[in-house]
Amino acid sequence: MMEREAHERVSRTYATRSPLEWGNESTTTSTHPLSKAQAGAHQTAPPPPAATQPSPTRRGRMCEGRRLADARRPGSAAAELRRREAAADAQLAAARARLAEALAELERARARAAELQRRLEETYGKRRGLKRVAAAARERIQETRARLQDRQQQQQDDEMDRQVGVMVRVAAAE
Repeated sequence: MMEREAHERVSRTYATRSPLEWGNESTTTSTHPLSKAQAGAHQTAPPPPAATQPSPTRRGRMCEGRRLADARRPGSAAAELRRREAAADAQLAAARARLAEALAELERARARAAELQRRLEETYGKRRGLKRVAAAARERIQETRARLQDRQQQQQDDEMDRQVGVMVRVAAAE
């Protein structure tokens, strides 16, 4: 029973204290709850009520999945922090790499959009040019048609004049 109480006190202590404070206990006059319990100094304060205990935070989760003996070693907190910092650095490097790739992809997309815009303008420029050519061709066709109609009209008039002249000559000859 005493061992279990000591374990609970240690868990509460490490859940409420910073990992940097874990290694600051003096080895000669230990204030560590487990060492007091083992030394027979059974002066335990009543545990705080459950409602006032802090909610699990980063500090409280530091030891999750770790052995209690690992948490008591003075260097383990620093090692844990170094491990977490290295993991965070690796995640940051991966995020930076993803960001660089996304920026490169964005630049490629911008270049593609610029190329498409250039082609579109070129196509519409050609289309406008073709429209101008088509309009000029329609105009020439209309002019040619008008000239042909004028010629036909003139030929018909000439033919009529000739026929009238022939009729007049025939009528005068009769």
